Amino acid sequence: MMNAVRFIREKLGGYGIGAIVFFLLSLYSSLLGTLPGMVLWIFFGALALACIYAAFHSVWRYGLWLIGIYVFSGAGGYLLTHHDSVRLVGGMICEIIGVFILLSLIYRVIDMRKKTKHKHPLGLWFLSLLIFFVFANLSLSDWSYWLMDKTPLYIYTFSEIVIICSGVYVLWFLQEKISARNVCPVCDCELRVDKRSCPSCDGTESFFWCKKGEHHIIKCPSCNKLTLHGKKCIHCGRKLKKRVECRSCGSEHPLAEWIRL
Repeated sequence: MMNAVRFIREKLGGYGIGAIVFFLLSLYSSLLGTLPGMVLWIFFGALALACIYAAFHSVWRYGLWLIGIYVFSGAGGYLLTHHDSVRLVGGMICEIIGVFILLSLIYRVIDMRKKTKHKHPLGLWFLSLLIFFVFANLSLSDWSYWLMDKTPLYIYTFSEIVIICSGVYVLWFLQEKISARNVCPVCDCELRVDKRSCPSCDGTESFFWCKKGEHHIIKCPSCNKLTLHGKKCIHCGRKLKKRVECRSCGSEHPLAEWIRL
């Protein structure tokens, strides 16, 4: 369990985990069905979006595309649960717009992948985006049935959890695998990747070396952005230790003790 937590922390960073937590709290608040619940839903949702902006700083705009897919496909699913012709037509139009946004996002990502010359496969990313779209439909469809006859919101709750996880993965993949460039946060020159192994376990960490400034760069444990080793993070302000924590076993060692691979 702890290994899984460390793995998620390593991949997403503090803000990424915060986004998931605040989205889940927002979901719980939406199920209360009260005015305070609605206020908390908006409050936690705003905090989640702020964490998304901080965690995925280079691709957060694509989060707006995901919101567009959610709104239009969800609205389409909601309207298609009604049987009058006007709402059926409106639902179909919303679904078409949602599909158009989805296909446009796919085209943009493929184009960005070509320009950045990344070779990472997109199969799992495509699947996650499709899951996001399908469960957005299921979520608001079930919510519509709940409004009509007060059926339990089991499908809505499960769908929203899937939407949160798949949406965060879609943005994480875009930032880490497609748009990421390892550049020095001080002088903006290309960094050399320095893979090292923990002295206490088999866990590996990526360090970075700036030839121009002759200093080591690491990922901040809080915001997961590149910053100077042993200094205050230039992004979130956290003071970093000289000893580097292994995200696999939790032990801390000076950088010189980490074993080069």
